[in-house]
Amino acid sequence: MPNKPFPTIVLVEDDPQAVYLLQRYVDCTGGRLLHTRLFEKALTLAAQENPDVIFIDLILPGTSGWEVLEGLRANAWLQTIPVVICSCLPARSQSLAADAEFLQKPILYEDFLLILNKLGLNPLDQEKSLAYL
Repeated sequence: MPNKPFPTIVLVEDDPQAVYLLQRYVDCTGGRLLHTRLFEKALTLAAQENPDVIFIDLILPGTSGWEVLEGLRANAWLQTIPVVICSCLPARSQSLAADAEFLQKPILYEDFLLILNKLGLNPLDQEKSLAYL
């Protein structure tokens, strides 16, 4: 599968510091970040924007990241969008069992790039993008 430049990423996250960090990472890749902290808005954004990948925090106000993932997987139009679970909780095995990738918080830029590459997304030159951080 050829790499696709400039990924569009939906981030479902309620922590402003985590949002800021991911925004910097996405800016370095030349991509676009769409952010929400709400379950329904996440599904709406995914349907409207058809992102390349969705990053979901596990601990969200009024819901969990698992519920967001279930909502995505229950929708025929959204179920094929790759999902990355992001958490400080040890949830790697549950994420993989749910057909999602996993990143441990705090997310390191190198790990962010590895996930994008694994999904066939090709950020801008990684050496150049590291200079922006």
